[in-house]
Amino acid sequence: MTDYLVISMDDCPWCDKAKAALTEAGKSYGEVNLTMHPEAFRVMQAIGAKTVPQVLKVVGGFEATVGDLG
Repeated sequence: MTDYLVISMDDCPWCDKAKAALTEAGKSYGEVNLTMHPEAFRVMQAIGAKTVPQVLKVVGGFEATVGDLG
């Protein structure tokens, strides 16, 4: 499982910088590119985001969620 999910677009320098920062920090990430998958914009609407990149922490399923809550 990845540590983060990056919602990005093509030709977005801030998206590139966010992904580079995650890589430099040794964090794994998955990416959803809105240029290729415009239907994923619904995820951004659901969290109230209006700009890219959006970097979301991936927690996991129920047990991981409960563990993350401490």
